[in-house]
Amino acid sequence: MAEIPRVIRPKEPRVKEILIEDAGFDELTVTNFMTFYFLLRVFSRNGDLHIEFIFAKKFDEDFTDCVEAFFRFQFGTCTKILFREVEMRELLLMKHLRKKSADTKFSTISHGIEVKNSEVRRFVVNTLLLHKKETNQLLDTKITSTQINLLPDKKEIFYADDTAKTPELKSAAKLPALPEPPKILADKLTLTDKPTLGDKLTLPDKNIVTVQKKSHGSSKIDEQPVNIEVIRAHDKNFFGQAVIVGEIGTGERNGVNLRTVKGGRYHILSFAVTDKTDGITCKQILGDKVKAQRLKDELKDGSLIKVKGKVQFDEYAKDFVLTLDNYELLEPEKPRQDDYEVKRVELHVHTTMSAMDAIISPEKLITTAAEWNWSAVAITDHGVIQAFPFAADAAAKLAKQGKHIKVIYGMEGYMTTHENQKYAYHVIILAKNKIGLDNLYRLVSISQLKYFYRRPRIPKELLKKFRAGLIIGSACSQGELIDGIINEKSDAELEEIAAFYDYLEIQPIGNNKYLVRDKNLSDEQAKAYLQGINLRVVDIAKKLDKPLVATCDAHFLNEDDSIYRAIMMTGKGFEDADKQAPIFLRTTKEMLEEFEYLDEDTRYKAVIENPNKIAAQIEELKPIPDGLYSPQMPGADEEIRQTSYARAKKLYGDPLPKVVEARLEQELKPIIGHGFSALYLIAQKLVKKSNDDGYLVGSRGSVGSSFVAAMTGITEVNPLPPHYRCPKCKYSKF
Repeated sequence: MAEIPRVIRPKEPRVKEILIEDAGFDELTVTNFMTFYFLLRVFSRNGDLHIEFIFAKKFDEDFTDCVEAFFRFQFGTCTKILFREVEMRELLLMKHLRKKSADTKFSTISHGIEVKNSEVRRFVVNTLLLHKKETNQLLDTKITSTQINLLPDKKEIFYADDTAKTPELKSAAKLPALPEPPKILADKLTLTDKPTLGDKLTLPDKNIVTVQKKSHGSSKIDEQPVNIEVIRAHDKNFFGQAVIVGEIGTGERNGVNLRTVKGGRYHILSFAVTDKTDGITCKQILGDKVKAQRLKDELKDGSLIKVKGKVQFDEYAKDFVLTLDNYELLEPEKPRQDDYEVKRVELHVHTTMSAMDAIISPEKLITTAAEWNWSAVAITDHGVIQAFPFAADAAAKLAKQGKHIKVIYGMEGYMTTHENQKYAYHVIILAKNKIGLDNLYRLVSISQLKYFYRRPRIPKELLKKFRAGLIIGSACSQGELIDGIINEKSDAELEEIAAFYDYLEIQPIGNNKYLVRDKNLSDEQAKAYLQGINLRVVDIAKKLDKPLVATCDAHFLNEDDSIYRAIMMTGKGFEDADKQAPIFLRTTKEMLEEFEYLDEDTRYKAVIENPNKIAAQIEELKPIPDGLYSPQMPGADEEIRQTSYARAKKLYGDPLPKVVEARLEQELKPIIGHGFSALYLIAQKLVKKSNDDGYLVGSRGSVGSSFVAAMTGITEVNPLPPHYRCPKCKYSKF
């Protein structure tokens, strides 16, 4: 490629002429565009062509994208378009100085070939293999300007110029321009296909041009990738080549999107790519609709991809954007598998229903446990049980596929050991059978309604009262037992505490690193201290003949997922959110490795044998029975009827007008007959409580069609036909 002059100062009228006559943009739109945008200069840097615009006001984004696409296509070597914002008076001054300059020239590079058919549609092809008559050789040559005219009578004439000379365009010249005179390589040539961007043309003989279609699919990228956070560490002036490996985003905002601008002239493909450090938007502007759609179809949301392109700061997006040059679709990373001969069971896992604390969805947890061929897995969210229906549905779907997994329905509760205690210990509660599930539901309801203080608390005496059918575990470092060990309680006190539980828990020492963060201990001292806590639990379990169970207390699925929990914890105000414990779901082998400091028999029982024994005691349960079940409230039928009639008589008098009484009976009969009285009564009590406390209550539109809802105070909308009603004598006229 010929050397580009260092700096070229284009004439503004020529820019306007190019945009109107060559690009086909509307004259009024271009005039408005040129009012706020000014093409300052064209210059070369590291062999690439740069075009610099300045602007005083942001113009229509779609139109600006079209202009950018046009310049990229016409100036084949252009790799970067810069935008710089100035004040309007500065822009006007620049325009004035430009107009005064008489020797300003506008030079361009037009490389590749240009194909014109009878509809004057343009395609740019980067490389042409030219046939050299003298030696009958094929030469791989980049040319500055080539033209193929596809005439309506199908007599193709091929013109080419291989002179590597940079054409200079005067103000009256048209873009693109051919150096004079064009060389005729052949009188008649036949094209095997219609060339498009990136294709190669070969000349196997002097009359046939073979179009080698460029593969629009994935191609191998050998360069090593960089983390996106490294790119973001640069300032806004950064511009350079980058290779990134990550996952394509999902959804309307971050997934693969294709939009067409300027009446179908250009197509903008965009998607976000995220790695373990950050994310970036990738974009490519294409002139070929078929290729654009093919790329969109090939790039799937969530796919693992390696992208290569030029990174620059986008003034519109106010963010770094990668302009795509090439991409390579990669095989997704194989998820971890539990390939140990005998599998463990996890009895302590949190899902996304542990509000702002965990990121494993109930469905993903159940699916992963089934893929790892576990016999069971427990769900133990903090103080709530909302994950149960989702877990049950996931297990049912897997059962239809021939994969069985038992869901252990449980909860990590907050237990107080005496009345009015503010501090609550963590405790694991697992439902062993139907009685246990009912008792778990009772504990959840009572803790939320009667003992809620920042968290739903369960008094220890209440847990004892409803303990039937439940299996109680000692939980984590915030449980009663390990808290006693940390606070150096006596052996007798610790044994008394441990006696309450059905099994005692130990966890990987990484879970408890926060305990030694401020103790100024060496790594070895910290390790010994944390292992010592677990060894104390081991001794107590052996002395009391209690099952010892190793649990993960998992809050995310994979170790790298800690970054997502860190984001959540930062949002909650935790200053140490970036110091996440490794509370991920471990395979059997990974869990055995965590407890290598235990003797082999103790380790095997804690990791594999005891959790499986506990899981085997637990029945297959349905958290929600099949079918539909209306809530039951004793006396609801009569209360709804009495309340409705009492309110109606207060408004319309006694006896009621026929139209009022008929409407009440028309609604009360199906409401009571189909068992919906309790639903109405629940709604009435909620609205009354809210109104009594000073809160306004709105209702969905369908409620306004119910006269019973109006008479019971659920809604203020009276759905009866328009009528007059005297508030004093109760006379009404419909």
